[in-house]
Amino acid sequence: MQADAKCEEDIIAPERNVARSQSWALNRRKLEAIGALATGIAHEINSPIQYIENNIQFLEDAFQSLSDILQAHSELVAAEKQQSISSELIKTIESLEKKADLQFILEECPQAIRQSLEGINHVSHIVSAVKEFAHPGSEEKEESNVNNLLKMTSQLSKNEWKYHAEISYDLAEDIPDILCYPGELCQVWLNLIVNAAYALKVRNADTPGFIKISTQRCEQSIQITFIDNGVGIPQDIQHRVFDPFFTTKDIGEGSGQGLAICKNIIKNRHDGEICVTSEEGKGTGFVIRLPLNSENT
Repeated sequence: MQADAKCEEDIIAPERNVARSQSWALNRRKLEAIGALATGIAHEINSPIQYIENNIQFLEDAFQSLSDILQAHSELVAAEKQQSISSELIKTIESLEKKADLQFILEECPQAIRQSLEGINHVSHIVSAVKEFAHPGSEEKEESNVNNLLKMTSQLSKNEWKYHAEISYDLAEDIPDILCYPGELCQVWLNLIVNAAYALKVRNADTPGFIKISTQRCEQSIQITFIDNGVGIPQDIQHRVFDPFFTTKDIGEGSGQGLAICKNIIKNRHDGEICVTSEEGKGTGFVIRLPLNSENT
């Protein structure tokens, strides 16, 4: 019995080691991606933090002005009760109200509060996205929503594309949760968005750049499409874009691993499909199909 158990362990152990190795490799790539995006993420967090700080400083000053006015009015009420209101007290109140610019405070305070809450919400979403993206992936598939993963990843990579394009979404509302490795899919979305941003960055065109992300429920699968109007890929090398270490980027701009990783994650890890269509000078499209769970079909 002990020999049989040892033999079974010898068979299972290598499989576990391969799974652990793949998990470590994915986590390393995710952390590398976070590192590459760190400056942009810091900028996306710093901007709202800055205007939150400015708004709080304004609210502090406004509160002090209102506090001084209310104190003067309390003195006015007390003087009225004693029938000893002085012209000096009236002048003090008028001076405080003029200095404070009450109308401005009444108009700006609600806006400052609203902006600050929006900024806090924005920072919260970014922090949640970073935590989700960098979280060590499970060795087991879990239920996740593709639409949510797409929006989270595009927000995380905003600094990569916001200067070169606008991202638009056409996400089907009937997309069900599917069994998947969410961290790995986020890695795919990130690679495709960053590649599209680069293609838009290096193009020479007067028309606005765009990245369109759409999802559609098909009979047995979910289809995810990324379309950009970047420089495109020459016809004669399109068949090589998923090859390891193949890249059209300048030296130092890319390792040629991104799309190879995408294909491995989609095809080998999720039993899905990924294909590319492109026209040089007009743009590129990637179409991904992920199988639905049996209970969703």
